[in-house]
Amino acid sequence: AAQSASTATLVKTSTLNCTGSPVSYSVNSTANITTYSWSVFPTKDLVAFTDLNTATISLTFSSTAHHTVYLNYTDNAGANGIAITPLTVYQSPKSSFNASFNAPGFPTDLILTNYSKNFTANFWSFSDSEGDSALNTSKSYTTSGNYTVTLLSFGDKGCKDSASYDFVISNA
Repeated sequence: AAQSASTATLVKTSTLNCTGSPVSYSVNSTANITTYSWSVFPTKDLVAFTDLNTATISLTFSSTAHHTVYLNYTDNAGANGIAITPLTVYQSPKSSFNASFNAPGFPTDLILTNYSKNFTANFWSFSDSEGDSALNTSKSYTTSGNYTVTLLSFGDKGCKDSASYDFVISNA
């Protein structure tokens, strides 16, 4: 009797396809796969990857592009197969800002200037109060303490980044 060929499907296990973030795949198969050989084309801007001979793979890219992910495999019956899936990588934003005070001690204003790149929206998060979605903002501090401000930058297709600044305000 003729053996039927096994089939395999690549399953993306990560939720986002963003530059700088790992994109992970596993495989579903109708047979027990015994050997794996992953590849991606083009390899331009592929900056990190896990072992290419395991049941899962994680790929990290530094720039946007359209890629194809391939898995060449052999099942326990000795049959060879290939599974293919397209992958589009989207640009992540890069959060960056400047923080400066208008006076030493307190009261003082923290002046925040956004220098982020490739973002469509942003949000300032303050450790001691509600946030702000303005491009640039300032915040008044009237008591000494340890504080943190975080800038969240949001890009296309759910890509995001953040940058934080920890600081101390004292009356000394």
